[in-house]
Amino acid sequence: MKLFLTILLGLLACSTYAAPLTPEQELQSIADFLERVKEIYSTLKARGAEFVCSAKLHELLDILGLPDELDGAVQLAQSWMCGGDDVVTSVASADIALQGWMDKMKEIYNTLKTYGYELVCGASLHELLDILGLPDQLDGAVSMAQGWICDEESKMTKREVAIVGGFSDWFWETVSKLKEYGTGIVCTAKLQDLMDLLGLPDLLDGAVKMAQDYICGGDEGLKTTSLQTIYVSGFIDTVKRIFASFKTYGYDLVCGASLHDLLDILGLPDQLDGAVTMAQGWFCDDEEVTPEKRSPLVISPAMELAAVKGFYDTVEHMYQLLKQYVVSFVCSAKLHQLLDLLGVPDDLDGAVSLAQKMICGLTSTALASANDMRGFFDSIEEIFYKLVEMGKAYVCGDGMIPAILEELGLPDTMTWAVNVAVGWLCN
Repeated sequence: MKLFLTILLGLLACSTYAAPLTPEQELQSIADFLERVKEIYSTLKARGAEFVCSAKLHELLDILGLPDELDGAVQLAQSWMCGGDDVVTSVASADIALQGWMDKMKEIYNTLKTYGYELVCGASLHELLDILGLPDQLDGAVSMAQGWICDEESKMTKREVAIVGGFSDWFWETVSKLKEYGTGIVCTAKLQDLMDLLGLPDLLDGAVKMAQDYICGGDEGLKTTSLQTIYVSGFIDTVKRIFASFKTYGYDLVCGASLHDLLDILGLPDQLDGAVTMAQGWFCDDEEVTPEKRSPLVISPAMELAAVKGFYDTVEHMYQLLKQYVVSFVCSAKLHQLLDLLGVPDDLDGAVSLAQKMICGLTSTALASANDMRGFFDSIEEIFYKLVEMGKAYVCGDGMIPAILEELGLPDTMTWAVNVAVGWLCN
């Protein structure tokens, strides 16, 4: 038994299944995209509108020395520069550009996962760019994806030790069942015959093979099993896959369902009940699912774009409010003083700060940074969950925004945040 556990603890492996980005990772990707558009916009502005607005996209890419992967960002910056004062001049073109960038981030992330934790987290950024065949201009995207993988793996490694314990229990259960048939049958049978005999799915062939080796060769059977790494890794990956699939269903469903219901939902046989139970326990106890055990939001590019548009609408409103005051006062005031003056919550500090900079000539563009928008995004998510509790039948009625603001005790300056959250829920 000690030998068996020692072997298992040495066989932890990194899973390589493709996985969607979490809402937090998507938000980081959007913020990175907007930062790039902001940088490109500033560079293009120095070239002059007459040239930029008449140039073709491939010409701008060549002039800027940027790869084709950033054509969406360049096109959006060109659109902003040549399409008037509205920051989001074309929702359609912005949505396409954003979707293209998100697809690229997912591609980089999932490609890196196929190389495994040790390679990705042990390599330098330059080495990863070479491995992926990507230009240096995408170093930020690769660095971001590397960080996601290494943070995830450090968390999952702790769980793998528990998975090993689960595999150990499974192994001895399988050994006990096989011994009932006698060594004459077990030691001469083909693996598939034993699988059929036990009524087990192919996912468990590793456990059956190791049990057969143990019965027919004792500890020596375990020592000489050359495929142990594959067998144990397969079991580890099975539990990881189940855990990852739970994220698509959300906390409420997974943690409120019975084991039998989850097996049916996942289409798994009863023999995998132990793996499902283990994954369910992690998911429902994981504080990072959401602090208040809420179903994690799956935010589409269209939803993200609506949030960005809502932020800029809020900035415009703050700009108009501040214009009513003497410029010298606005430009000398502290941010918290302006927040108090306007009666807006702290989550809108980024919008107020940007409006102040525009009035005081501290910025030549209304493009916001990721930090400017973070509080606004957080407030939308918080409002969204409150709207879920209020129910769609109430929230999605016509002309409900004023009533929702009043019920939630929010000022009129939160109109655009509420409007975006309502759109997320109702559309």
